[in-house]
Amino acid sequence: MLTPDTAGRSRAGARGPKGRRQFFEQGMFPWSPRTGAHVVHGAIHQAFHASGHERTVGHSVDDEVGGAGGEARRCRHAAVLRDPDNGTWNTVD
Repeated sequence: MLTPDTAGRSRAGARGPKGRRQFFEQGMFPWSPRTGAHVVHGAIHQAFHASGHERTVGHSVDDEVGGAGGEARRCRHAAVLRDPDNGTWNTVD
């Protein structure tokens, strides 16, 4: 049985602290002691996943913001953005 204690453990790489993540069908919950837990889902999750999760962009520092005009998620080392006309991309800090 998969529980938060047995979920996959991650290392954010040399730039970040150890953390944990729990995957679900449509997204995931990454967690670190420094940033806490934040849900990542939808197109933002797909871009977060494609970029290498926390190893590349760092742990999420807040919840996703936005609406019909687009969404954004701030991470420790980048932001993940989605616009309905231009798709999803990362900006590196």
